Amino acid sequence: MRWLGVLVALVLSVAAVSLATATWLLTTDGGTQLLTGQLQKRIVELELEGVQGNLLRGVHIDSLRYRGAVWVELRGLEFELQMWPLIDLQALHIERFSSELISIQLPAVPSPDSELATGQSLRLDELQLPDLPLPIYLHAATVAQFTYAAVALSDIHLAGAWTKTALQISELQASRDGVSLDARLALVSAQSQPIHIDLALSWFMPEQQGRLTAQGPITQPSVRHRFSGPVPT
Repeated sequence: MRWLGVLVALVLSVAAVSLATATWLLTTDGGTQLLTGQLQKRIVELELEGVQGNLLRGVHIDSLRYRGAVWVELRGLEFELQMWPLIDLQALHIERFSSELISIQLPAVPSPDSELATGQSLRLDELQLPDLPLPIYLHAATVAQFTYAAVALSDIHLAGAWTKTALQISELQASRDGVSLDARLALVSAQSQPIHIDLALSWFMPEQQGRLTAQGPITQPSVRHRFSGPVPT
């Protein structure tokens, strides 16, 4: 039975090495550098600069740029993860997320395979949520400035979740040019059915306020808007 003892010792040695490697990857700056380096090799459109920290205690990234179908840039990015759900491959829990700037732009020249280049239009009845390998839960996020085309928001506070069947924003607070926004959003996908939208957006100005709601299939939701305050002349 000596072979059994050798097999057990081999298994324990492999487990110890795997545990030590995983611990090094999760708890050291070097482990984070290795993981982000491999990520950039797999996603050639991704550029990361100024990566510091580790996945166990928090990561800081000076700049994140993605140049694909859309151009995305994040500056001063910091985040903390809940590691145990991720290790068990149950879910990705982002405990804290912050960024000084998030900028999203459409490229000036679309890629040959994009809908803009081929002349294809986006049909809402065919729109579906991407199939995620793991559900994502965002517990608390703050963004100092967000820009997308002509949209510019500041002082954003956000919380939500993205599962295989739904995208939910349970809290969204932001401001723009003296207007405060408070929103809730849920997008739920069902097989062979258009995405169902449930939106509630409240806006506030010094002397005016309103509430916009949209419910139902995203192809033809029921939209309502209530307004109170003096009517501009």
